Amino acid sequence: EFRRVLFRSLVTKSDKALLKLDWNISDKHKLSVRGNVLKSIRDVPMSNSGSFSNRNGNLFSLNAQNSNYEINNDIYSLIGQLNSRLSDKVQNEMTFGYTANRDYRSEKSISFPTIDILDAGRNYAAFGSEPFTPNNVLNTDTWQFSDNMTIYKGKHTFSMGLNVESFKFFNQFTPTINGQYVFNSLADFYTSANAWIANNNMATNPVSLRRYNLSYSNLAGGSLWNAVTKSYNVGFYFQDDVPLNDKLSFTYGARFDIPFFGNTGFINTEVDGFSFVDEKGNPTKLSTSELPSAKLMVSPRVGFNLDVKGDKTTQVRGGMGLFSGRPAFVWISNQIGNNGVQSGSISTDNTTIYPFSPNVTRNAPTVANPGQPAPSYNIATTEKNFRFPQVLRSNLAVDQKLIWGIVGSAELLFTQSLSNVYYYNANLKPATSSYSGPDNRPRFNTFNTATGTILTSTAFNNAVRINPKITDATVLKSGPFGQSFMTTFKLEKSYSKGFGWMMAYTYGNSQDYVSAGSIAASSWTGNKSVRGNNLPDLTFSDNDIRHRVIGNVTYRKEFAKTTAIQFTLGGQSQNQGRYSYTVNGDLNGDGNASNDLVYIPRNTSEMNFEQYTASGVTYTVAAQKDAFEKFITNDPYLKNNRGSYATRNGASYFMVPRFDFSAVLEIFRNIGKERHTIQLRADIFNVGNMLNSSWGVGYNTNNSSPISLGSKTFDPVTNQPLYRMATVNGSLEYPTFRMGTSLFDVWQAQFGIRYSF
Repeated sequence: EFRRVLFRSLVTKSDKALLKLDWNISDKHKLSVRGNVLKSIRDVPMSNSGSFSNRNGNLFSLNAQNSNYEINNDIYSLIGQLNSRLSDKVQNEMTFGYTANRDYRSEKSISFPTIDILDAGRNYAAFGSEPFTPNNVLNTDTWQFSDNMTIYKGKHTFSMGLNVESFKFFNQFTPTINGQYVFNSLADFYTSANAWIANNNMATNPVSLRRYNLSYSNLAGGSLWNAVTKSYNVGFYFQDDVPLNDKLSFTYGARFDIPFFGNTGFINTEVDGFSFVDEKGNPTKLSTSELPSAKLMVSPRVGFNLDVKGDKTTQVRGGMGLFSGRPAFVWISNQIGNNGVQSGSISTDNTTIYPFSPNVTRNAPTVANPGQPAPSYNIATTEKNFRFPQVLRSNLAVDQKLIWGIVGSAELLFTQSLSNVYYYNANLKPATSSYSGPDNRPRFNTFNTATGTILTSTAFNNAVRINPKITDATVLKSGPFGQSFMTTFKLEKSYSKGFGWMMAYTYGNSQDYVSAGSIAASSWTGNKSVRGNNLPDLTFSDNDIRHRVIGNVTYRKEFAKTTAIQFTLGGQSQNQGRYSYTVNGDLNGDGNASNDLVYIPRNTSEMNFEQYTASGVTYTVAAQKDAFEKFITNDPYLKNNRGSYATRNGASYFMVPRFDFSAVLEIFRNIGKERHTIQLRADIFNVGNMLNSSWGVGYNTNNSSPISLGSKTFDPVTNQPLYRMATVNGSLEYPTFRMGTSLFDVWQAQFGIRYSF
């Protein structure tokens, strides 16, 4: 029932149109021009970014329906392609096109601050404006030209081509422009709201806010700020495919790309004069205006195919090479938009300075010098030697014909990142001390060591920031940060007497230091670590899938040469993602909440709990130790890693089998010399769930932050962290997993009709 309520109003719809013109200019030249239009709308739940252990999708918190948002994706494109046969041995394909992407969001709420209410340090409820939706617009204009030529000369097949791309991005992004109030409890929110009702002009807040965030315009007249990014790429490639003999063919080639950016960054002379540190604490300088310089990307590659016996019963294939690609251009756009000149930002913890008000401009400072560095701001920059993504990739595979027409395949694929992305905060002072005991992680100088409590407001900012007026200075860098290994085994039987089937198993292992998102600051703050997010460890990627099994079976039969039916049943079973066990709160004092990975105690003697009372129930130290011991022993990952720190994405969900079914009816006739076909199609996704509501349903963790900080972050006598065991529905004991609540956990159906001629 909860799943139906949660997703009832989440709408997805799209309208598409395609117009294509083919012109046979001559026997040698054919021109094709196509135009596409797509207008789509999708409802999306309120973002979990910037929250304390997520605003939704868990047992602890829900957001108001009108805090969700609507994302609109409109695409308009016109592509022309000229195919030419210049001679019997030379063919050419020329393409020219323009594509306009118009992506924008629509709010469902009135203009109102984002309100996050916590309970025991984690999100309990959220309402008001979605923090990243107001004024969110991304317009992308892409021009492309390519010319690809194929030359047949003797045994050689030469391919070569030129590609030129031009991108222009207009990104208007004003996160937390309506302000974000994070209250420690529902009672605190009531106190603060009632104080505003009694006095709309109160100067301070009667309660201490867990956090207050605000972005504001630093331009004349309060104009909205934006970022314009211009990117270009000129690429050239050549390739030769040549059979060395009747059994062995060899392919070699290389691609050369020169990506570069237009000079659209903003100069902040104040930042130019500040000192910062890199992720290791070494002094460094930053620039908001200097974008990555043009760099030649060389990508050579080789491949082979060996027909062992010359009869295609056993084939061995493989290759190795460098492969480069585009970055997510928003990574660079972050720098252009977050420069401290166009906008300012406020981000402070444990403060009473900012009174609550539904007036979204109530706490915005008066801009005395528009266009000059704001009184407080954040920046995003890029290291000078940043390079576009590039990997070294190699594969080796064998295809073997088996009995009864079955083909078996086995393939190994290894990828090593040569230039992957990595973020660090250059305005973060390095940790100066550490905890004692088995959990001896580094600790930042943001605590009162006499009381074991974290500093508040201005004192905290001064202790954690190198330059107090800069909320964060997120730096994008590149390097050999990640790798992956995959192996696949497949059996396949092609159609015979109407039947065909396939089944395959894939094992994967993908690792990185950070699985970057679209926002520089949240990509850094949202990472999970032990030593702080400037020093994350190489561990499992957010996209790692350890085991995956897929298969399908198809039956097709024609009747009287005018009608055909086809049935297909496809299935897959795979790990439903990975998750991390973290501490609820800011354990190391770096200003990031709920990102510190837990230490998994060897036994109850390494557990440090304090007695506490909640909702009239007292939870003793002994009861919390017993409950945490049961929680660990009931979880395979925690049980097998006692005495060590949990790793980011170290735990994985179960494998869940799901099946899709499709049925197709085709009616066809020859009218004149042409064949006309009417196709009726029905698809049922996750068909097992339609038969049984518990089939095809994934699982989520009940609580991936089972322990939270106590009234003190640490015991000042023992210098060891002090915790409270979290409860679910008032109980210290609860199962690790619950049935999932995503759209993929319920069956869906679609019906279609197609007329082809």
